[in-house]
Amino acid sequence: MRRSNLAIVFVFFLFISFLFYILSYTQIGTSLIGFLELGTVPLQRSVFSVYAASNSQPSELQKLKERNAELEAQIAKYKEQDKEMQALRDQFATTTPSSSSLLPVHIIGLKAFIPGVSLPEQIIIDKGKKDGITTNAAVIYKNNVVGKVAVANEHVSLVDLSFKKGFS
Repeated sequence: MRRSNLAIVFVFFLFISFLFYILSYTQIGTSLIGFLELGTVPLQRSVFSVYAASNSQPSELQKLKERNAELEAQIAKYKEQDKEMQALRDQFATTTPSSSSLLPVHIIGLKAFIPGVSLPEQIIIDKGKKDGITTNAAVIYKNNVVGKVAVANEHVSLVDLSFKKGFS
């Protein structure tokens, strides 16, 4: 097709498009569009049904893509669980102080404790200042902080337990 013929076809379709655009705002245009839609609906329906039928049965590639997406989701889930497990391990990983910095003590009393009525908030231990105990020293039992020394006397000390009200 020559350039001059191509230009004529282009101008013709441009004119038709412009005419349809103008007519779309009038009653005649609305009726004409309704008539054209009525004629094209069966064609659109048949084209769409062929398209839907071809896409309704997943291809092997589509199945592989879906399976890949499932596996990637599982990997992400496992990685998240691994991070949580590591965080829990880090929380419970304790370093045991050397035995030279620990001092074994014995409980020799419970201050203001009535069995069956109240819980002990303070305990008395058998070590004091002469053994190197200082105020605010931590009291540990099997890698757990039990409390801190509230008062250190010469031979005994008073320990505030960690669940005492106002413990800090």
